[in-house]
Amino acid sequence: MSAIVGFVLSGLGFLLITVPFGLWLGYRGLRETQNDVRQGRPFATWAVYLGWAWLVFWVLALISYLWILL
Repeated sequence: MSAIVGFVLSGLGFLLITVPFGLWLGYRGLRETQNDVRQGRPFATWAVYLGWAWLVFWVLALISYLWILL
């Protein structure tokens, strides 16, 4: 369950506030599905990928915004 919620929150990364929660739930989902044979592992994997991609995007956007201000 946390893998799917993490995937949704990471997918909503344009809101910025959802990215840390999506990453946290994605890693939690990976941990939960590591020993069990559950169907949520792809969702957890993509939640982590999307979360990190959005995080890199926001950091680069902040750097470029600050660069313009200088």
